[in-house]
Amino acid sequence: MRRLLAVGLLFLVVQAAGAQSGDADQAILAAARALTAEDIHSLLLKAEARDGEAQVILALAYSYGSGVKENYAEAVKWFGRAADQGIPLAQFFLGLMYRDGRGVRRDLSEAVKWFGKAAEKGSAEAQFNLGVMLMQGQGIGQNLEEAANWFRKAAEQGNFEAQANLGTMYLQGVGVARDFVQGQMWWLLAAQSRDARIKEGLISLSGR
Repeated sequence: MRRLLAVGLLFLVVQAAGAQSGDADQAILAAARALTAEDIHSLLLKAEARDGEAQVILALAYSYGSGVKENYAEAVKWFGRAADQGIPLAQFFLGLMYRDGRGVRRDLSEAVKWFGKAAEKGSAEAQFNLGVMLMQGQGIGQNLEEAANWFRKAAEQGNFEAQANLGTMYLQGVGVARDFVQGQMWWLLAAQSRDARIKEGLISLSGR
């Protein structure tokens, strides 16, 4: 039963990194997508001077192929430098790169490590992804109670995937005591949160 739950919730794993980020992170993501080739030189100078935000934007540029040729290895390098400075957005993206094996050898333990660092600093996306890893036992021992804990933290920040997962766990009594009222409440909030994000234009109808 528990294994079926993990498989059934797989579709909720974040595919569009940062899709539900806060306003500051959204501004960084937007800036990275709007870069031109002329912007890269000055951005590189700032990144080399240990400007953390510039490092994140440069990493995203390499990841998106925005203003520069797509290069996941370079993206990992710059995400890593920013992550080492403690920037949660960089830590989250570095976790994604390790999880998906983009620009670096796939390493689920490293993904858990970086998701964990960003999650501790309040990144809802990292909290959700850490919950997924714990739920599935990927890169870390399966712990459904801890998964529910991280889903709750992300859910309380309005992450609709986490809200839906938490609702399902309550409805099925997995990782938490079965509670149909809590389950329905979180599912309703998930639907409302997702609809709000669509209206804001932050996600497409596919959730990507």
